[in-house]
Amino acid sequence: MSSDFSLFNQRMADDRSAQTADFNAHDNGLRPEVAVLALGEIPGVGHATAVKLYDDKNFASIFAANRDEVQWIAGNAQIASPHAFTETFIAHRSRAVEAASGDLERFEASGVELILDSDERYPNRLRDLSDRPRWLFVKGNADVLNSERLITVVGTRKPTQSGLELAARITATLVKRGFVTVSGLAEGIDGKVHECTIEHKGQTVAVLGAGIFNDFPATTAYLRGPIVQNGGAIITEYFPKEHYSKQRFVQRNRIQAALSNVTIPVEAATTSGTFHTVRFARQYGRTVLGVKWKGAEDQPLHQFLRESAERVVEVSPEDDPFLEALGQNYDYWHFLRDSEQARRKAQIDRAVRFMRSVIKSERLSDFEIDLMLRRIRE
Repeated sequence: MSSDFSLFNQRMADDRSAQTADFNAHDNGLRPEVAVLALGEIPGVGHATAVKLYDDKNFASIFAANRDEVQWIAGNAQIASPHAFTETFIAHRSRAVEAASGDLERFEASGVELILDSDERYPNRLRDLSDRPRWLFVKGNADVLNSERLITVVGTRKPTQSGLELAARITATLVKRGFVTVSGLAEGIDGKVHECTIEHKGQTVAVLGAGIFNDFPATTAYLRGPIVQNGGAIITEYFPKEHYSKQRFVQRNRIQAALSNVTIPVEAATTSGTFHTVRFARQYGRTVLGVKWKGAEDQPLHQFLRESAERVVEVSPEDDPFLEALGQNYDYWHFLRDSEQARRKAQIDRAVRFMRSVIKSERLSDFEIDLMLRRIRE
């Protein structure tokens, strides 16, 4: 290697913060968000490969590096076949950056943000996880992801009628006390949680196992608009072009489990993905709270929770012993006030972001601007 490349190696030994500053000085102003998006535009670079490159302390320099330097970075990041990766990366780098820059502008215009784990708005409950998502695509209210009011409620895609009614009962109880629900926008229990939250004018967070614009499953796509309009959020770690898969849904479950202090599995078969969420919650030291109708027999889920020393609460249609159990983790009496304020603020923020995107893309008359302001006030 040349002496110049040796100097490059020495520079690569700096920590990430110093590397980021160096990157900004040598990359023609390329934003880190654009660099991340550009990785998803490189043929053959999937989520796992992108994470390896992003985690490497040299990532900040890869879009300004020459061929030898790119291969060095790929090898250091333990990318399979560094030479082949380098040739593909060099061939598509410019086009990828151009596409990513345009995509980021379109995302922002449609209310989607890309939040990196270095961003102060990144969810604090995820930040310290070794397997944290390195970035999140967020449509809607990103601030809600750091709310102390988050509660995860999940369950099977093939629920019984009793399970759906229990999910609705629990969700209504939570929303009426000002909690924010977290679920997976899947069919069955998850969809019921989001739907019931919206019916009671609450905030809810939907965690996807595919790209942010991938309307899967189609049967719950109608909930996306109301989730955002009510001050909630739709989030995913996957690039927009990435489709759903069984493994991605399993990995999605870890985000659901980590976002809140309490996870409530409503109903699940032993092969259900809900069990993955429960295991992740226990791994992260979160409380798992099982629920069942008062007087109902234990199901395998309840037996599993009891054997794991987790609590199972019996819920009746009349009273709320459920809330007593939650009181061990939350002082929730002030949440109802906070919930209404947060919901209204999120709605205003969303309207302002939309107005800014329109003003940025089009020249508006004074009348049109006044009309938009009036609608925001309404």
